[in-house]
Amino acid sequence: VTTAPVNPADAPVTKVISGLQTGVDTLGLEVAKSLGLSTGGTGTPDMGQEGGRKPTDAHGVVPVTPAQEAAFKELYPKTYSRGQLYYLPRTDMNVANSDATVYFATDTDSSGLAATRKYAEKRGKPFFLFGTDFSTAAELRKLLQDNNVNVLNIAGNRGSKLTEEFRDQAAAVLRGALSATAPVNPADAPLATVTPAAEPPVDEDVVDDFMEADEVRSQIAEETSDAPDALDAELGSYDE
Repeated sequence: VTTAPVNPADAPVTKVISGLQTGVDTLGLEVAKSLGLSTGGTGTPDMGQEGGRKPTDAHGVVPVTPAQEAAFKELYPKTYSRGQLYYLPRTDMNVANSDATVYFATDTDSSGLAATRKYAEKRGKPFFLFGTDFSTAAELRKLLQDNNVNVLNIAGNRGSKLTEEFRDQAAAVLRGALSATAPVNPADAPLATVTPAAEPPVDEDVVDDFMEADEVRSQIAEETSDAPDALDAELGSYDE
């Protein structure tokens, strides 16, 4: 593919942030780091990932603080479970600390997508969904340019939900959009064709009823003697 220099003003993103979940979050940070961009963001209180893993490289992501959790509860007053406070402040902080959020998902009906979109709307921040708002690197680059995005929040499905094909395509789109050079031909041959599911409307109840995710299951099990059925009822069906 022939490439041509791009004026730095045409590639405004200088930093990428995320919540450091497995899958899209980590992929976005790795792509940004490979391109020499700054990375960071806000993670869960214990920096936990899917399956109870801990990141070997945090890419500048730091845990959410008690003060940030308190500010979150003040901004969105309701009664929260432990699991809601484990994830939602992190999600909101990354939206708040960025100029826009891009979201890659094979599951467009996930609670994580609903929550991220909700907080972007509440804070008046642009939100771009892959397959709906953009499908190629050129389209994403234009959205970032048109919205003067300097700090980009990259979010999406966790690792266990991503196929290798989808992961490669997301990486190619991000790399093409964020790179200091861009293909002269905008149709820079995506690695795979993905037909996304129809985008569901924002359901406030989905977010308001957010429950704990699978990856904090072991944490709660250590703290309580609840039977598995009781834990399932408390944890609900949170999905990123």
